[in-house]
Amino acid sequence: MTRLTTILLLLGLLAAGSSACSSGEADSAPTTTDGGNTVAAQAEVMASDIPVAYTPTGGYGQNFPAPVLATCTEPLAEGAPDMRGMWQAVAAEKDGVPLPPDSKALSTFQRIEQCGDRVTITAGGIIHDMRADGTELNGVHDVA
Repeated sequence: MTRLTTILLLLGLLAAGSSACSSGEADSAPTTTDGGNTVAAQAEVMASDIPVAYTPTGGYGQNFPAPVLATCTEPLAEGAPDMRGMWQAVAAEKDGVPLPPDSKALSTFQRIEQCGDRVTITAGGIIHDMRADGTELNGVHDVA
């Protein structure tokens, strides 16, 4: 069995307004008046309110699909590491030998979204949408 070791570099958080667990207001949030000032009421959107994302037949193609959890306002599950953002491997090796710069392992970008105990990883034409709740039932059920 070969071992592929990949070091990931965080390229940056998702752009404002499209990050997982965004704290932005929902499009249809009602407004209230506070001393003459209009204040947008924030509608809470839980991870379970957002439908599970599935990879389209044949993959999503060359361009990333829209973020799945962009409207979610639920905080990350307690103790969960915050890995949200765009990631790319900057170094990889196989059997202790560095892979060449043109290796597919070094050219793949991944978008990680998190909200509550939900995680989506979008990369290589596939959308992985799962719950990090310790159950097999809510894990990844990809079909390749």
